[in-house]
Amino acid sequence: MKTFRILFPGLLAAQVIATIQVYISNVDLSQALDAIKGAGYLPVPNQHIASGLRDLGPAFFGGMFLTLSVGVGIALLTLLSVWVWDRILVRNRLLFVPFLMIWIGGLMKVNGQGISPAATAYLLVIPPIVFAAAMIWMPPQRGKKELSGEVASTVPLVLLAVLWASQMGGSMFLDIRDNLLLSNTVGTRINDLYYTYTLY
Repeated sequence: MKTFRILFPGLLAAQVIATIQVYISNVDLSQALDAIKGAGYLPVPNQHIASGLRDLGPAFFGGMFLTLSVGVGIALLTLLSVWVWDRILVRNRLLFVPFLMIWIGGLMKVNGQGISPAATAYLLVIPPIVFAAAMIWMPPQRGKKELSGEVASTVPLVLLAVLWASQMGGSMFLDIRDNLLLSNTVGTRINDLYYTYTLY
């Protein structure tokens, strides 16, 4: 399966949504900083950073972190769901209903405390795009022997994801940063890029 070709349209949509989300947030922050400065207080972040809040570059790069986390997660979950529906459930329309209910439940969950336009946009836009791309580019179903091989090769990935999710905690981000990123040059650069654009 050409996985990247299927995921790319969804990730492109995620990047557009994330850039808009970060840009709007940056403009709001810029207005708040102007009000703080107008009242005679020292605004934080400083003027060096605040001057770029209304530019598209910081919004694009800040949005990239959302694309590579939220966007990738939603796109992969959608692709996994399509694969299960196509390969295991043999595109049974009745068995597609639980997937729709999970999707609708996700939309209700992210809007449970009030409407969240950005979160709603991610869930309304990315899954249909990835679903459509998968329906176009997913290779035709093969024989049962090959299908069982595909399922067997997928099980370790699912187990790894479940085990990883069970280990998530408040300090996991810091552990990854300290032990994985800060121990090498490339990781240090990724860390610097992250902290440069998280202020936006």
